[in-house]
Amino acid sequence: MSTERKRDNRSADKWKFYQDNSNRWRWKYIMQGKIAAQAYYSFEQYRDCIQDARLHGYRENSKIGGVRE
Repeated sequence: MSTERKRDNRSADKWKFYQDNSNRWRWKYIMQGKIAAQAYYSFEQYRDCIQDARLHGYRENSKIGGVRE
């Protein structure tokens, strides 16, 4: 019987919010080190980027946090 526990990989999952080369906001959802989803559009306002990410599963108070870069 093994006492080894499976690691909770959700801690490695994260949302990344960043400005592209045009200074417009975009988001990416990174799951287990790989991009699982990303914004199709870029946004002039950060709040609009957050709103779009929410439509794709982003939750501000979740264990999977967002990183603003």
